[in-house]
Amino acid sequence: MKKSLLLTICLILLISGCSASTQESVLCGMVRLMAGPGADPNLFMTSAEIHEQENQRRQQYVEQRPSMDEKIKNYILAGKVAMGMTRGQVCASIGDPRHINRSVGAWGIHEQWVYGSDIRRYYYLYFEDGILTAWQD
Repeated sequence: MKKSLLLTICLILLISGCSASTQESVLCGMVRLMAGPGADPNLFMTSAEIHEQENQRRQQYVEQRPSMDEKIKNYILAGKVAMGMTRGQVCASIGDPRHINRSVGAWGIHEQWVYGSDIRRYYYLYFEDGILTAWQD
């Protein structure tokens, strides 16, 4: 019953010509209702809600570090990276990587952080001893 109701609503939204963001909001709302009160609300967030949550996380990180360089703060708030950023600053700016490849030797620690998903193309950030030194997209 619930699945058929959700499918019917999906079809109505597609046929009605609603914008993609409206469709997403309605569908996420329906899924939340169908999941019930015990479900984790973060599992059913719209892209706008996710974007807002990321912005709040960045703002909080920057506010907790008043002595941080203003350029770095601006990069973090914009969700961008810059050479010389630390691992923590990069995570604050663009989130956790999908995977980390690590090499340790007499030269120090080299890390390759992998971002992206099966849908998007991958991009790579390179760290030497915890500092961003290069990237590849």
